[in-house]
Formats: sequence, C-alpha cells, structure tokens
Amino acid sequence: MDRGFYLFSSTALLAVWFFTVFFVDHLSFWRFRPGQVTPEYLGGIVDKSYDTDNMILVKWQDDLFRHWIIGFGSGDLRMQTMGGRGVEENVSNVLFVIGKMSKIQRLIATKPNMPQEA
Repeated sequence: MDRGFYLFSSTALLAVWFFTVFFVDHLSFWRFRPGQVTPEYLGGIVDKSYDTDNMILVKWQDDLFRHWIIGFGSGDLRMQTMGGRGVEENVSNVLFVIGKMSKIQRLIATKPNMPQEA
C-alpha cells in the first residue's frame, strides 16, 4: 500500500464525516415553544409532542473529555415529563448547553396564550 491508497481512503473517510456532520445531523432537531417540546424530523415531520407542565429538565456535563476537552462546553439534556405516561428523553451533545439551558427554561416556564371563550 502506497501513499495514493492512504490519500484515497482518508479522503473518502473525510467525505463521509462531512456528510454525516453537516447533512444527516441536521435532519432531526428539537423545537422548544412556550408550553411545548417537540422532536422534529426531515421536512417538519412530528410524531409526538410533550406538554411542559411539570417537566423536569436536567443538564449533564459529567464527561470531562467528551464535554469539556473536545466538546467545547457541550452537554446532554435530559427531559422527564410527569403525568400519565412519564417519558424520559435524552438530547445528547448540545453545544453551548449553558446558554441554551437558560433560554429553554424560560420557554418551558412560559404558558401559551389561550384564546378567551365567548
């Protein structure tokens, strides 16, 4: 195996990494609205939605290497809903989790405006 083989294989691996990080990872995301948390997928597909009444949101930055050294202050968010079907969801590797956590907590605490009945 010569230099051309290593150049070809490393270029192919870099292309797969770029495709995964900059395209595939952006196909799913979490949307936080006042009173509602929704995981969304490609094209706005929504299969479930969570009410934020009595929701517990916890920030985890327990892994020094993954979250602080190579993650630049990233962390995991763990959400747990209370009620009939207590569901626990994990959102891994959220970049700048400390700043996003305060914004998310404000949205979770805000109640949506309900229309008045006539």
